[in-house]
Amino acid sequence: MKKILLSSLVFVFVFSITFSVIAEENTPLSNIANNPVVDSEPQTVSPKPVVSTDKANFKSIKKLSDVKVKQLSDVKVKQLSDVKVKQLSDVKVKKLSIKTLKCISTAVEKRETAILANIETYSTAIKKSFKTRKTDLLSAWNIVKTKKRNIAIKKAFAKNKKAKRDALKIYKKTRLATWQAFTKARIACKTPATGEDMSADMNFND
Repeated sequence: MKKILLSSLVFVFVFSITFSVIAEENTPLSNIANNPVVDSEPQTVSPKPVVSTDKANFKSIKKLSDVKVKQLSDVKVKQLSDVKVKQLSDVKVKKLSIKTLKCISTAVEKRETAILANIETYSTAIKKSFKTRKTDLLSAWNIVKTKKRNIAIKKAFAKNKKAKRDALKIYKKTRLATWQAFTKARIACKTPATGEDMSADMNFND
């Protein structure tokens, strides 16, 4: 009886040891992941890279070079300006004689008289075109039928537009001929360009 009991105890002891060993070998990896082994070694801080001063020196040199170039360019511009002023001051203004002044004055008077006459002709043509339009429109509005009346109105405005365009064309042509004649007269008077604005005759708003 004692032998059987002793054998049973030995069997239980061996079985418990074997089971514990098997359990340790089959431990799930999740337990290891949830309890990671912490490395206790101290972390080393990498030193910050030392910035080379070559780049800074290059920027400083480039900046100084740009300033130098700007100073030189300013000096060059000033020298050119001084030369230009000197050249202009050296130019002698040609004085016109009394005879020349009288000659050019006569040419200017002739030119301005022709310009006034041209403006008068142009103005008269414009007035006439509007008087004609008035007459045509009054006649058109006496037409009972709508279709014929609208055609007559349209013709009245088209006729007025053409008359104004023709008047302006004649004015431009006469104006150009007037200035060309003045230029020839000025050259004959041996007078330099007067600097008068020929285009002013075309702008009636100023």
